[in-house]
Amino acid sequence: MGDTGIFVGTAADDKARSEKYIVRGKLGEGAFGDVRHGTDRTTGSKVALKFIRVLNKSGGLPRAVFRELEALRQLGAGRHIVKLLDVFPDETQLCLVLEYLDSDLSEVIGQAQAPLPVAHIKAYSHMLLEALAYVHSKRIIHRDIKPSNILLSAAGVLKLADFGLSRVIGTGTDPAEHGVARGTPVGSSTQDLSHQVATRWYRPPELLFASRSYTFSADIWSAGAVVAELFALRPLFPGSNDIDQMFRVFQIMGNPTPENWPGVELLPDFNKVCFSALRPISLSLLIPRLGPRDVQFLESLLALDPAKRCTASDACNADYFHTQPLPSDHFLLPCSSRTKPAAPASGAGARGTSGSSGAPGDGSMEVVLAEWEKENKRIAQLLAPIH
Repeated sequence: MGDTGIFVGTAADDKARSEKYIVRGKLGEGAFGDVRHGTDRTTGSKVALKFIRVLNKSGGLPRAVFRELEALRQLGAGRHIVKLLDVFPDETQLCLVLEYLDSDLSEVIGQAQAPLPVAHIKAYSHMLLEALAYVHSKRIIHRDIKPSNILLSAAGVLKLADFGLSRVIGTGTDPAEHGVARGTPVGSSTQDLSHQVATRWYRPPELLFASRSYTFSADIWSAGAVVAELFALRPLFPGSNDIDQMFRVFQIMGNPTPENWPGVELLPDFNKVCFSALRPISLSLLIPRLGPRDVQFLESLLALDPAKRCTASDACNADYFHTQPLPSDHFLLPCSSRTKPAAPASGAGARGTSGSSGAPGDGSMEVVLAEWEKENKRIAQLLAPIH
């Protein structure tokens, strides 16, 4: 851990560093501990303090914590990556001191009283894809892209956070070309990756089929789901369990087959679940405000076949961001405060819980699902003549 340059110190040093910060209210709660906002006594600036319980009696860090520290160390120069400012032990906890960001995309979506301007959506989308292009250039896959992990500064600058599920992918190929997803048969990766990652609503179909050889394109699917949510102000695929998640994805995108996704039949769980024949539905039927260019862009991110998804770098340079309306300047984007009391996220199925359903923790899950059931019935009626 000494590679980080901020972990080594005496007990007196650690105490001095812990006393440097005034701890204030809670921002959130996760599987390993709490996130609180605070103040740096020496500068008066706001900081976010992530207190992590050290579960190993020998003092070892949980693997997710180590991964987050290593990822933040490697990504420290990224403009759209949250900055790690300090780390120190605090009794039985480890405290990560991070730059404070005023809001996140889940708040932008949740507090919207009217559809977000397309120029704002393009701005958020472009900054998110810039962040992913930088992360992937360092051979790191995030694996938990969702609105609550996409933070916003008071100036409207987007920054990606929560790298606890991140992994370095060492495929020996160019990460800009998707690594394993392009040129390598499904199921023959040089690394064995867990498929139990990514919050369910934003989990790509290859993970739903228990692939252990996915790559950077998994993040692209999640980003596409987030962009669609910015347009719709509700999740595109709000599954209540893994089977329902598959159904909701295929109900919109159509069934995966060896013809439209070569190699899908080799995935571990492909033959374990069978759905009736489902034809793709135009995203503009689900989200009527989408124009043809919006649909085309979303489809480039939400391709069932991982090898057919665009890279983050290609998406950043897409013509979509050079057509009217152009992305807004970041300082024109709205921003709210994150200092209000936060709902628990640990084990409660809240947006902030990795691997959870991604549902809000305030009981609105049922409301969202009920709305989507009505929408599905409406779409079925619209499409009845086609069938």
